[in-house]
Amino acid sequence: MYGDKWQCPLPAHEKGNATITLTICIINAGRFSVRKIYVYLKAMVLAEILRISTRTNHTRTVGYNIKTERKLTFAIAQYTNLTQEQNNWINDLSVELKTFFETRNYGQDLNELYFGLITVKPEFDQFFKKKRPVYKPGKRTKKRDGIDFETNNCVLIDCKIEFNNVSDLKKDELIEKVCEEILTESDCLTRLSKLKKFDFESYKSDLKNYLIDKNYIKKKYCSQQCIL
Repeated sequence: MYGDKWQCPLPAHEKGNATITLTICIINAGRFSVRKIYVYLKAMVLAEILRISTRTNHTRTVGYNIKTERKLTFAIAQYTNLTQEQNNWINDLSVELKTFFETRNYGQDLNELYFGLITVKPEFDQFFKKKRPVYKPGKRTKKRDGIDFETNNCVLIDCKIEFNNVSDLKKDELIEKVCEEILTESDCLTRLSKLKKFDFESYKSDLKNYLIDKNYIKKKYCSQQCIL
């Protein structure tokens, strides 16, 4: 464990900005357990995502054409042992999807949608378990490890990809894998009982069509998902 680096890239909030990356090097495993470092990292990442997502625009659209003052804030947080270059690819995808979704809204019950992408080495799997999706209705403020979190109708979804399955992938292959995982895990939104005023079909259709148009995923994959 000594010298292992944990990298959690944060979505850049303006096009052209350098990627913000938190890197912690484990020097004294006896003093700082992996679990404590994980909790701290997750708190820092989420706090930064929420901070840079506070900007508001007043004219938005539902799906493709209905104007509203509400918007959907979208981000991918990474908990990963991938290379910095691979992290940057995924971070660029997060920024791109954030821009795409901030011109859309799918109902008053969902304002923020965050995916936590977990891709860690096998020896650390026990510390990075995939958690059930969580819906936090209304405006909330919570303090964790000295950091204040403010959320508003927020959903947190974990996506876990086996490290050995993606660690050697090239850019197109890795992005395809991540997009497929996000699209698949999005189905859990239909199982959140308190998330009622939310147009899941429009959200799923917009996401799927965008990923296909950008050649991030193949139509064949979407057809297989529909069959399932």
